[in-house]
Amino acid sequence: MTLRSNQVVASRPQAGPLVERLMLLLKQFAGFRASPQIQRKLERIFQNSADLNDFILAVERDATKTELIALVEDLTNHETYFFRERAHLDAMEQIVIPALIQKKKQQGGTKKITLWSAACATGEEAYTLAMLTLNTLLKHGIGIEATPGNITLPPDWKLEVLGTDISRQAVRIAKDALYSSRSEGLSSFRQFPQEYLRFFDEAGPSPARDRKIYRIKPSITRYTRFDLFNLMSLVPPQRDIDVVFCRNVLIYMDIESQKSIIRSLHQSLQSGGSLMLSLVDSMVAPDLFRENRQNRCVIYEKP
Repeated sequence: MTLRSNQVVASRPQAGPLVERLMLLLKQFAGFRASPQIQRKLERIFQNSADLNDFILAVERDATKTELIALVEDLTNHETYFFRERAHLDAMEQIVIPALIQKKKQQGGTKKITLWSAACATGEEAYTLAMLTLNTLLKHGIGIEATPGNITLPPDWKLEVLGTDISRQAVRIAKDALYSSRSEGLSSFRQFPQEYLRFFDEAGPSPARDRKIYRIKPSITRYTRFDLFNLMSLVPPQRDIDVVFCRNVLIYMDIESQKSIIRSLHQSLQSGGSLMLSLVDSMVAPDLFRENRQNRCVIYEKP
C-alpha cells in the first residue's frame, strides 16, 4: 500500500516504513484508509520511531488487539448530535416508519420494528431513532403517552434499537444516557426539536454555568441497547433488521473496506429493509440495493 502523504514523513525517513506498517494494521483491523490527517495524528501520538516500533511489535503479538482498539479510539472522530442530518429522519417519519407499520400489521401476530445504528459513537443517533419511531407510532394511534415522554406500546408491538461502535469509551457514554446542553459551541442538542425534550429528565446541575445535564428517560432506554462491534467483521451483530443507519463513517474507509461493510449491512437487513447512508457517503455496491430517492436523501432498499 502506497501512502499519499509520504512527503509528510520525508524529513524522518526512519519513521516512514513504520508508519506504513501501522497504517496497514489499521486498515486490516478497522478499514482505515491512509490519509495525511491520520498520519499527522500518529506522529503526534508517537514522538519517536522507537516508541512506534515497540507499539507495532506489541500489537502484532496481541491476539486481542487491545492496544490497537485504544489507538482506533484516539484516531476516531466521535462527533455527533441528536437529529443529525434531518433529511433522513424526515424520510423515516414520513415514509419508512409508516410503511413499516402497514407491513407489520399485515403480518399479524407480534409486530416488531428493529433498527440498527451502526457506528453509533456516543449514542445520540440510536436514541434519536428510538424517540422518532415511538413518536411516529403514537401519531399513528399505536401506544399511549400517559405522561409527557412516557410512551407505552401495546403488548403486540415491539421496538428494538441497537447501537454499536468499535469504541469502548463511546459505548460506555451511550449506555450512561447522560448528555449536556450548552448555550454555545458544539452540543449534543444543536438543531434539537423542542417537542422531543419531553423524552429527557434534568439530571442535576452542571459545573459549567452555561450547561444543563439531561438523562434519557427509561421510556426510551428500555427500547435501546448498545454493544461493541467492529464494522469490519464479516458477520453482522444481528439479522432481519428493518432499518440500518450507517452515516459519516464510510468516508474514513478505503474502497475495499467500504464494499465489505456494505455487504455485511446488506446481510443484516431483512427483505425490503432500508439502509441510510450519510449525504457524503457513496454507495459502492449498488447492485445489492434499489434506490428510493426522497427529496434530499436516498433510501437504499434491499430487494
